Amino acid sequence: MNNISKVILVVILFITFSIPAFAVDLELNTKQDFIIPGSGFYRFSDSANEEIKSLLKENKSVAIIITTFNGGKLRIAPAADNHETGKKKTISGPTSLVLGFKRGGKRYGLSFVPKGSATIGIEIQPFAGRPCQAPVNCQDSCGDNLGKCCEKDTNGNQSKICVSVGTSSCGCAKR
Repeated sequence: MNNISKVILVVILFITFSIPAFAVDLELNTKQDFIIPGSGFYRFSDSANEEIKSLLKENKSVAIIITTFNGGKLRIAPAADNHETGKKKTISGPTSLVLGFKRGGKRYGLSFVPKGSATIGIEIQPFAGRPCQAPVNCQDSCGDNLGKCCEKDTNGNQSKICVSVGTSSCGCAKR
């Protein structure tokens, strides 16, 4: 191997290992399976980022539904512009949790800090959460009502939210 070939090989290896393996863009309301090779910021896709920005004006809570998980413990936190912006939650298996995002970021996403590498099946849903003033009918405006309260308990707190059912309809479900 001559010197030019060695230099090209080193440059290719440097570029390959400099680009994060976690370049997966996160989507909303879509189950995604991927590998988390190490700690990092996993950004929302362009369309999901714009939707999150819009939804944060109304409510800062987002439901994270972990459908499958293989690995050690994993810390998840809301993030914006490559920095954690809220409380970390630790998971060790399938679960649902709520993260509170802060407004004002340009690029939103999640911070993952695994103990070792992990594989995960995740769905991220806008979540109206907390007190429920006036429940909505999910079918009235499916896209606009995702994550909004559709049923409250006797104390006036949310008990169910609007979720996607199939590709074009919504239903009221407990999360």
